[in-house]
Amino acid sequence: MTEIVTLGNVDTMLMFSITCGAFFVLLVVCMLWQEPKRWRLRKRLDEEEWMLCPKCEQGLRGIEEVPDAPGMVRCPECGEACERAHLPDLWKERLYPKLPPGSEES
Repeated sequence: MTEIVTLGNVDTMLMFSITCGAFFVLLVVCMLWQEPKRWRLRKRLDEEEWMLCPKCEQGLRGIEEVPDAPGMVRCPECGEACERAHLPDLWKERLYPKLPPGSEES
């Protein structure tokens, strides 16, 4: 005996294929759009010696420390106060997030 195997309605398969293709294209476009943004930010961080405001990305290199709080700088653009010594670590965490505990492969 011969069994006839059908894969379903051709229109349904075509719509599924188009949907998967559109999703893939959207995914690739989003990835290509985000990576240059990250590269530009990394280049700017290098130029500013990792001294950018974490809130508005204004350059803080050369900004005087807050008089009543040693080690703190205040952004002239948005007014955010941040600790100068922690800015490089903060930006490295944002650029290169770590995997949550337990999700690392052995």
